[in-house]
Amino acid sequence: METRKSQLDREDIKAVLEAQRAKIAALQRRERHQRPSDDPRGSEGERPSGTLTDNPVFAKGTGGDVEAGDVARGVQAMKECLVEGQYGHPGMPEYPVGSLFTARGEDEGDSLAFLQACEGHHGGPLMSCAMLPPQMQERMLCEDLLSSFEGFQGNWIRFRFEEDAVGRHDLRYSFGCEAELDPSMREMVTKMVPLSKYVMMVRRFSETKNAYTSGLVNQALAGAMRGMLLDWDLMVAQIESQLRSGKSFTLQALWYYVQSPLTAFQLVAKIASDICSRKLRGADVLSYLHDKADKVIGDPLARKFMSRILATTTEPYFDMLEKWMCDARIDDPYGEFVVKENLGIGMGDLETERASSYWTDKFTIRYEDGAPCVPAFLRNCLKEILNTGKYLDLVRTCGHAPDRPLARGVRLEYDEEGTYLLRIKEAYETASRAAVQELHEHNVLHGLEGLKKYFLTAQGDLFLAFMDAGDIDLKSANIPMQQLQDVLQLSVEACSVSSDPMASSLEIVYGSKSLHQLMLDLTRSARTSDAHLDSTRSQLRPIHSMSVSATEKSKMPARNLAMLYYRVPWPLVVVAPDSAIAQYQAFFKHLFDLKWVERELNKTCKLYQSTRMLANFERRAARRLSTGGVNPPPESMTSSKAMQNLMLAYNTCQTMVHFFRQYLLYSSFELLDPLWKALEDDLKKSSNVDEMMEHHMMFLERAMKGLFLSRKLKLPPALFKVEELALDFVKLTSKHLDIDYIALDRAAESSVELDNLKGRAAEAEKRRYKARRVRAVVDAALTNPLYETQLRELSVHFKTRCRDFLSLLVDAYQDAKKSKQGSREDLESLSNLIDRLDFNGYFENTGLRKKA
Repeated sequence: METRKSQLDREDIKAVLEAQRAKIAALQRRERHQRPSDDPRGSEGERPSGTLTDNPVFAKGTGGDVEAGDVARGVQAMKECLVEGQYGHPGMPEYPVGSLFTARGEDEGDSLAFLQACEGHHGGPLMSCAMLPPQMQERMLCEDLLSSFEGFQGNWIRFRFEEDAVGRHDLRYSFGCEAELDPSMREMVTKMVPLSKYVMMVRRFSETKNAYTSGLVNQALAGAMRGMLLDWDLMVAQIESQLRSGKSFTLQALWYYVQSPLTAFQLVAKIASDICSRKLRGADVLSYLHDKADKVIGDPLARKFMSRILATTTEPYFDMLEKWMCDARIDDPYGEFVVKENLGIGMGDLETERASSYWTDKFTIRYEDGAPCVPAFLRNCLKEILNTGKYLDLVRTCGHAPDRPLARGVRLEYDEEGTYLLRIKEAYETASRAAVQELHEHNVLHGLEGLKKYFLTAQGDLFLAFMDAGDIDLKSANIPMQQLQDVLQLSVEACSVSSDPMASSLEIVYGSKSLHQLMLDLTRSARTSDAHLDSTRSQLRPIHSMSVSATEKSKMPARNLAMLYYRVPWPLVVVAPDSAIAQYQAFFKHLFDLKWVERELNKTCKLYQSTRMLANFERRAARRLSTGGVNPPPESMTSSKAMQNLMLAYNTCQTMVHFFRQYLLYSSFELLDPLWKALEDDLKKSSNVDEMMEHHMMFLERAMKGLFLSRKLKLPPALFKVEELALDFVKLTSKHLDIDYIALDRAAESSVELDNLKGRAAEAEKRRYKARRVRAVVDAALTNPLYETQLRELSVHFKTRCRDFLSLLVDAYQDAKKSKQGSREDLESLSNLIDRLDFNGYFENTGLRKKA
């Protein structure tokens, strides 16, 4: 109450109230001058219509004559005949106005303060309209309606505030003495009373949404409503001037004037109430208005009106859109635009490991409640909107000033025909061509070729040199990461890529994730990216620094922790972001492990090949016996049991070498090389950056699929078990058959049997001595029960694992053929791999695998 009193003391409020009182006083004086002064009953002739005596209250008897004191009694009856206001007319629609009429401060100084001041100062109780003639009733009703249109309390049309359970106020209008009016006048007034509330709702919205917290879109909508209110106030002033001119003015004339504004204000009031109650802002407001315009498409006038509202309201949003798509600049002070900028990432990050983050995280889509902050009519071109500005920014970061994608003077504006969609597409294509040209100038194909050479192990001599130079370090635990980095640099300098600057930028980092865990991350990331707009798997990050604990480092060999890393320079990072490097790292770990196993098996195979003298000696002895020669002494013969174990070991070793060699040949020549050739052709034909990125991601996905890193999780574990068995076989062989030939040579030189021999005889005797010592060592190792048991178990397990892996390959081939998901090239590659691994139909003929 104190607040309202203080508001009433203000000069502007006092002026309004004085004007209302002066208007009422002038009306009363005018009515007094119209009464006959010489005869209380008036003239004997026909009484003019519209006087007080026309009211049945003053009629006496059937003659209709009025006594001298009847006027005084009529005035007294008019004062005593009071009626109560009936708030909330049943014909007035109730809109959820939210907080439109909820005060925000004592010094607000807007229409709410004015309404609150007028609410308690309505000039006394309601007068009975039955005491007035119809002409006076109609005139006073017109004045009451005009007053209520501007927020004043009238004689019979009044308003009050009501508070709901949550403290929000609502404005309710009442129409007093409704039952005493003529039905025609009552119907006309009933139709026009809701307009007062509609006007006040629109007026209140234009004031509350003008604050900076409401955003530019709501401010633009409020500005459109203020323009509408200015036209309305001018119209009311013109109507009131016509009413004051003394000319005849009826309710029908007023209804004629306000009928069109009533429809417009009803529509706008509904918009204001919905926006306030649902707390819409920014793109949500534009989507709501666009949906509202679509719903009134059958009404040409309403559709035209909504188009004007939309054109005005979308102006700030399209201004932000034009600045982004033409200048790669975000001017969004209130967080309404669909693209947001990460100010924590700047130009300085382009020279660091965060270069990929600059492309993927510098400019991103703004989401609220899981939906992008973009109007519904722009949702289909969301990708073009985001990438256009990013392409222009790419050109700028490369040191060139990008040209404006749209012609000078062409603006992005909302229209019903959708011309803005064509201009967005035009800007996107222009910016994309500029970005593609920039990438080709920076030789993007050469950069991707480097990724193939090093991460796909196409540069074979580098990694063979690295394995040879770091053989001991890779097998040992607790090796410093810098030590392996030095080994890599030495390997680079010793091979054919010593002059390649990219090779000198390669780094060795430690990561605790196994290949199986990396594969799970890739699969999980692929599923997540399919459900979102961004298909570059921006959440997938490569291993770029040591991420292992001291315990893991001390327990695991360096080969299991080592990972290759390369910081992709700008702007190549656009086509090969961090997510792509993470996939390349998985490829490298997979192929490097296979090459390591193949290398270890080749070393083991050479070890078994050093025992060829045993087989040759046995064949010569058998040939000597068949020709009647002398049988060699028993101590120089190898036992049959040892020979059987040797043949089994040699057979197992050759089978393992064949398996991994053929798998690597398939990976390189039948899978990666054809895919890379197709990628190069596609990149040369690409007309925009999106196509280049899409082709590269498609290559990575097909490579993952071909290397069984993205298929069902049954195939990779089966392959990992085959690798483990091969390494176990290598360990078994090196443990039992690791012959020190240098020591044997020293023993042969110091043998007493060679003291009296010289020349060829000495050399022959040395070979025979060495052969006897080798036969003795090999015979002891091959007949060792532990070696024999483990060898037979490994041989059986290896064949079993090969059988399981081949069966899974056959199942994958059949599934791909039935579902028609795999391409012809994929099916041919699978079929060729099955035939490569099952050499000469060995597994199929022995019943160890089913037919494809």
